[in-house]
Amino acid sequence: MIEAIVSIGVFGLVGFAFVDNAGHFGGLVGGLFLGWLFLRKNEWIEEKEKLLKLGGAAALLALAVISAIAVYQMMV
Repeated sequence: MIEAIVSIGVFGLVGFAFVDNAGHFGGLVGGLFLGWLFLRKNEWIEEKEKLLKLGGAAALLALAVISAIAVYQMMV
């Protein structure tokens, strides 16, 4: 746990100029919403489970591509 806290602190000190806090806030809001949605265990989620998993995979792929582009632009 201490290693994780130190790592986050170091990355925060070094990378703060490249990090957009609005992105962190959007991730927080989106994560809270999805957590609330999936913890409800309602019938709609069970019916749409495959579609939700596909959407999650698409979002992860988009995040990976955007992250790769951002890293490339910082290196050039």
